[in-house]
Amino acid sequence: MGSNRTSLLRKIESDWFGQHFLLSLFISFFVLEAVNKIAGEGSDLRQYTSIIKGVWFGLLAILLMFYSERKFYYGVLALLVCFAIGQFTLDTPFTANSILIFGKFLFPLFLFQVTSALSISDTAKRKLLTLFEWIIIGNSLLVIAAALLSIDVLSTYQGKRFGYNGLFAAVSTSSYIYILALFYFLTKHGHQVLKNLKFWIVIGACLLMGTKSIFLALGFASLYILWVFPLRFKWIYYTVGALIFLSISYYFFFESGLFNIIRKNDGLLSAILSYRNELLVEYTWPYITEKWSYLNYIFGGTNNYNLRSQIGLIDTLFFWGLGGAVLFVAMYLKTLLTFTVNAPIASFLIFLALVVSLAGNFFTYSLVAVSLAVLKLYWEQSTMKTYNQGNSYIK
Repeated sequence: MGSNRTSLLRKIESDWFGQHFLLSLFISFFVLEAVNKIAGEGSDLRQYTSIIKGVWFGLLAILLMFYSERKFYYGVLALLVCFAIGQFTLDTPFTANSILIFGKFLFPLFLFQVTSALSISDTAKRKLLTLFEWIIIGNSLLVIAAALLSIDVLSTYQGKRFGYNGLFAAVSTSSYIYILALFYFLTKHGHQVLKNLKFWIVIGACLLMGTKSIFLALGFASLYILWVFPLRFKWIYYTVGALIFLSISYYFFFESGLFNIIRKNDGLLSAILSYRNELLVEYTWPYITEKWSYLNYIFGGTNNYNLRSQIGLIDTLFFWGLGGAVLFVAMYLKTLLTFTVNAPIASFLIFLALVVSLAGNFFTYSLVAVSLAVLKLYWEQSTMKTYNQGNSYIK
């Protein structure tokens, strides 16, 4: 028995296993996302894709059994206790919906922890990153083609609102992954990014997706480029950029288009948040006032996460409560940030936190976690390389 366990450990700790496990997981989740998009809402195929994701979750849990980092286990146990306390206060505790969402919150923690534990060579990391690049480029070309040919199945939204996101089933998923892709290309190519064709293909897709988060990301990308480029009188560029951003925002919210109509009918806040404020008032807040006790404000608790507001900060508090949310976010950052955080990464994380606070589903969309796990490998590699060259970083 002991020799069999030792042999299994050697296989798990090998570079071959680490490379192929993550490669298989990465491809699998992108394929499942494409299947969900093509199948559409309500399709029976979505049940099978959910089962496959559950199998991957189980495999991650099994792999974690081979790594004895007690702090991580204690953290997961603490999250389980928070979840259980919140559930026991409800009239109908531990529903299928609440257990499923609990698993979705745990998935990125498991994935990041396994990614850190697996042995993966620099060559294997480059293969994963190259695959990530070409998946993004391939989807971007589909977005451009869909916009030119009006292919509805590849559209971002149902109805008349403009936007195409290719093979991504969820609007938020496509927004977050393209935000990650933008930052990846910016940091990888640095001063040469404007000469990179792939970067411009991604920019073209971003302009056609039609989500407010992406337009904010394009604004961040512009500021980042101005920051890293050695230009004189940068304040002029910042001023002009700010005026352009404000002018575009004013046009869409006060002069023309869907958001102007929403502003006139339901107010500016509804236009900015795409009715998330109304979801909060009509569904989330009534549930809290009717169902919660003082314990729930510390540990959260809901038997129907579909009542969330789609505002990331509030949704995290809705599920976890204040104490549970602090613990979850701390574990998320602990398992993700296993590298030196330099100034560019810090600025990106601050921007991403702002977007996540106002948008929804960042922590519970598995493909976002998978993409972050791949970029985590890139950040580990790039920061270590620069560190070895003698550069300093902001921690």
